[in-house]
Amino acid sequence: MEKILIVIDMQNDFIDGALGNPAAQAIVPYVCEKIKNWDSKFILYTFDCHHPFSYVMSAEGKSVPAHCMLDTKGYMLNDDIAEAFVDYTTANIPHGVVCEIEKDTFGSLEELPRQIEALNLQNPFEIHICGLCTDICVISNALILRAAFPMANIIVDAAGCAGTSKDNHQAALQVMKANCITVINEGE
Repeated sequence: MEKILIVIDMQNDFIDGALGNPAAQAIVPYVCEKIKNWDSKFILYTFDCHHPFSYVMSAEGKSVPAHCMLDTKGYMLNDDIAEAFVDYTTANIPHGVVCEIEKDTFGSLEELPRQIEALNLQNPFEIHICGLCTDICVISNALILRAAFPMANIIVDAAGCAGTSKDNHQAALQVMKANCITVINEGE
């Protein structure tokens, strides 16, 4: 079965910056290993990207502290995650496909599904998801993908995700399960 890994928002602001927390910092080595050892040729990753002027006027900007402003340190991939992508690419090119998807809100409504469709995967296929934050961007993208690809097996690796709090992380995992998304490594 063909499969794809989607790494959500492993950026500095979500790890040790404006919205970072110890749980997010703790998953970085796990996500790095997952990327480096991914045994398929497809990886997509998302970048949360905001522009200062439009962000403050958005619904998100009115309730979530400023983060991932374009071309700031907080916007950049965590160094260890970036290195893991280089390691994966070095080991898998010319056969590997790594694609960056920039998004200005929680979920990538159009671009993420469009990039997956462009891969021409055979049904059923698996979509594996890890990243940050479980209760915001991970769940948003997982639910978008559930709706866009009803035949796909969608798998969220709980050990490779962290939420804004432990309770929010657990609540998001439960909602995803209720939407026919498989959650693995929940006890780790």
